Amino acid sequence: MKEEKREIKAIIFDIGEVLYNENIDKNNKDLRKFTTYNDFAKLRKKYIKLVQTNKISSDKYFEKISKRLKLNKKDFMNAYIKARKESIILNSSVEKTIKKLKKNYLIGCLTNITPINHKLRLKKQVYAHFKLKLISCIEGLRKPDIRFYRLILKRTNLLPSQIIFIDNENLMLLPAKKLGMHTILFKNNLQLIKDLRKLGVKI
Repeated sequence: MKEEKREIKAIIFDIGEVLYNENIDKNNKDLRKFTTYNDFAKLRKKYIKLVQTNKISSDKYFEKISKRLKLNKKDFMNAYIKARKESIILNSSVEKTIKKLKKNYLIGCLTNITPINHKLRLKKQVYAHFKLKLISCIEGLRKPDIRFYRLILKRTNLLPSQIIFIDNENLMLLPAKKLGMHTILFKNNLQLIKDLRKLGVKI
């Protein structure tokens, strides 16, 4: 009976830089017409927690940044959206892995995202493979807040030892470890498969 409780039942993924490359800095020619990415990133850091948890709207977020950079908000926002669309690139090998895992496990995501980027993801069907979707701008919580990770336990009704959480940042894995979940630091798909198998996952 104890062995059954330890069996993996759910695998929860981060999305950005795992299933999808979302590094806007690699694809921001339109943004460079307005400002350097570094200047934008500094201000983004100041307001990102608020917009990712829907404490401020995307419109207010761009208003604050545009004002500080002395830019036209509408033009800057449109350039950002265009650059962001181009930066959302599927990691097809990870998608294939997820499709295999879906046959035997509950697959979910735990992701930090702004409302405007969430809408872009919806258009690209980024969440198509996830039965459980925990999205920061909807839940009002973001990683690495441990309360966000507790939602995994609440929504799945599983023990921490029955869950694997996958992320590309060590910092984001720490709360999952603290709760007793298995964790995998994502580097690439081959490494992911090896680490899943080490945890007894059938793939």
